[in-house]
Amino acid sequence: MSRPVAALEWTSDAIRLVVAGVRRGVIEVRRVQTVPHTRSEAVHELLTELAGTHPRRVVVAMPTSAVAHRTLTLPFHGRRQLDRTVPLELRGQLPGDPGPATVGYECIERTRDVSTVLALLARDADVDGVRAQLADAGLAIDELAVAALAPWALVSGEGDAAVLVIDGHDGALSLRRTGQIRAWHMLGGAARNPSGLAAEIGNTLRTWGAPPDLVWVTGPDASPELVGRLDASVASTVRSLDLDATIVGASAETARRYAVPLGLLRADVDREPIRPTLHVGAGNRPRMKRISALAAAAAVLALVDLGLVHHRLDRRAARLEEAITAQAVAALPDVEIVAPRAQLEAAASGTDGVTEPHALLSLLREVARRIPPGLQVDVHQLRLNTTDLHLEGQTPNYETVDALRRSLARSPRLRDVTTDDVRSTVDGAHVAFRVHATWNSPGEAES
Repeated sequence: MSRPVAALEWTSDAIRLVVAGVRRGVIEVRRVQTVPHTRSEAVHELLTELAGTHPRRVVVAMPTSAVAHRTLTLPFHGRRQLDRTVPLELRGQLPGDPGPATVGYECIERTRDVSTVLALLARDADVDGVRAQLADAGLAIDELAVAALAPWALVSGEGDAAVLVIDGHDGALSLRRTGQIRAWHMLGGAARNPSGLAAEIGNTLRTWGAPPDLVWVTGPDASPELVGRLDASVASTVRSLDLDATIVGASAETARRYAVPLGLLRADVDREPIRPTLHVGAGNRPRMKRISALAAAAAVLALVDLGLVHHRLDRRAARLEEAITAQAVAALPDVEIVAPRAQLEAAASGTDGVTEPHALLSLLREVARRIPPGLQVDVHQLRLNTTDLHLEGQTPNYETVDALRRSLARSPRLRDVTTDDVRSTVDGAHVAFRVHATWNSPGEAES
C-alpha cells in the first residue's frame, strides 16, 4: 500500500485531520478526526501518530481569522520588485503594526506595466505556533495555505463564483472573478442566526459588484435552513458544495465538515497548490546574521534610491517649469510672465484672472459635498483627476459603505460608481473599502 497523504486544518478551536490514499488521481479517504486545541496532549498524540505513518506529504491550512489580506496594485511586473515591495505596501495598508510576520502573495492580473496582486500576512507568532506543534511530532512543512481558499479546489468550472465556508469564528466568504480569487470577507454573523448571516452575506456580495453566477456553501455549520435563507436573499444560484467521483469514502456529512482538508488534498493531487500561500520552509528563512546584513544593505540601497528619485524629480520639475514658462512667453507675448501656470490657465479659460475654480478643486468639493453629514467615513486615501475618482477608507459597518456609494452615485457629475475590496479590518472593529468612479464630461453631466 502506498504511503498516504495527510491534510490538516488549524481552526480557532480545533485541528481537523484527513488522511487519504491516492491512486491514479482518485482520493480514498481513510481517516478523519477532529481534536480541540484545549486538549494539548491529544493534539500531540494525533500529530505524533500521524508522523509514525510516514505520510508522503503533509499539507496544512491556517485559520482564515489569523490571516490578513489586501489586493494591491503596483506599477511594475518584475518578481524582484514585487518581492521587495509587496510586504512593505501590505503593512502600510493594515490598521496597525502586526509585528514580525510572514507574507505571501500571488499576481492575479497584469495589464501593461501594472500588476495586481493578492497579498497575505500572518503574524510569526501564529505561524511558528503551528510549525512548532508539527516539529514536536516530527513533521515539517514548506508552506501554509489559508482555510478560506482551500475549498476552491473542489469547485468545478472557471466562471464567476463565491465559496461560503460556515465554521464558527472562522466563517468566510471568498470571490472568484475571471478565474482568479479576488477577495474574501470574514463573517461576523453567527450560524445560529441564519437570517442575520444571510443578510450579511447578501450585503457583502452586493458591495463586490455584479453578483457571481453561483454561491457554493460548505462548512461544519452550513445548515439546510441557512442555504434556504441565502437562496432567497441573494441574486446568485446557491448550492451545497458536494464531492465529485474522484473522492471516495467520504459521506456528505464528512464532506461538509472536512471541506478544507479535502480541498487541500484535491489541490495536492492535482498539483495545483492553493494560491497564494505563506512560505514557511526552513530554506526560505535566512539565518539572523544574514537577515541583519540584508537589512543593512537594504537600508543603504533605500537611501541611494531615495536620493536618485529626488534628484530625478528635481531635474524633471525644473524642465517642466522651463517648458511652461517658455509656452507662456510664446502664448502671451505682450504680458509680463509672473505666474506662468496660472496665467496660461486663465488665458485658456478666456478670463483675465484666476477666478474660475481649478478643475480638480471643483471635483474635490463635489466629493466632499456628496458625503452626507453624520456619515462616519474615515478617508485614508483620495486620488482623483479629471476622468477618475479613487477613494479608500474605512467605516463602522457595511451599511455605511453602501450609503456612501449610493450618495456618490446620485451626483450628476459621476457615473459607474462601484466598491470593491470591502472587508473587515484585522481587529474586526471596522470595514475597509475602496470606491471607484468616472467623472462625466461637462456635456454629459445633468443639471
